[in-house]
Amino acid sequence: MKLKYNIILLLLILLVGIVCMAGCTSSTSAPTATPTPQIVYVTVLVTSTPTPSPTPIQITSPTTRMVYTTDEINKHFIDIAFSNNFQSIMRSDPAARVSFAVTGKFNDNDETILTNTQQQFNEHSTTTQLTAEPSGITHGDILFNFLPGSTLDSIAQTTSFVSTNTSQFIINKDDSGDIASIYRITFKGSSSNGIVYLNSDLTGNEREHYLVRGLLYYLGFVGETGSYPDSIFYSAQNNVTIPNPIDWKIISIMYGNKITSGMTLNNIKNTLLITNS
Repeated sequence: MKLKYNIILLLLILLVGIVCMAGCTSSTSAPTATPTPQIVYVTVLVTSTPTPSPTPIQITSPTTRMVYTTDEINKHFIDIAFSNNFQSIMRSDPAARVSFAVTGKFNDNDETILTNTQQQFNEHSTTTQLTAEPSGITHGDILFNFLPGSTLDSIAQTTSFVSTNTSQFIINKDDSGDIASIYRITFKGSSSNGIVYLNSDLTGNEREHYLVRGLLYYLGFVGETGSYPDSIFYSAQNNVTIPNPIDWKIISIMYGNKITSGMTLNNIKNTLLITNS
């Protein structure tokens, strides 16, 4: 009996030990490994509607020629130096200094335009030089008198229209038919004097055009051209305010050492070796 009891007790002890060992094994489980985070690279394709390039604006401007043939220059000279009323060269004395004055309803810009033209002319002339009288002086070889358009109308109506080989009385009208300027110039041998009446109602390029054109007319450029629309001597209406390159070329010829006042067309052709036109 005692032996049986001991066996049962031994079995119970073994059973308890097995249970304890199982409990310890289950409570001491292997630690769970922390997963290593994975970096995922994502390529994002960004698309956008391209902004169209603006269509370039085509700006067209007149091209001024800088090179002319000898024949073109000679023809232009003849066109500008002669007219129906002037069959011989009318230029100022090469030894003289030609003075001009401004009076009437002029402004600072009028004086500036004349001064600039004076400087440019003197650079192209190897003989005659232009000088300006002080403001307020009302006499000179040529007088620019700025008057209202209504006054120019009265002058045109009351003054005898007489143009001869030695004098000119020319009325110039603008696009609207109004009188823009009046030339009243007398040529005496190699000298001249006169008045250019200018419409003081004119403004901008139109006013400058008739001012500069009046000065050049006085200097002997009595003709006009139909060949160069950008010429200040163009026969149709334009508002060019300065001579273009071929204009300056004929100014240089006129006021060089070869041309003298009183020369006829044949004289000019022989001097410039012109075989045509």
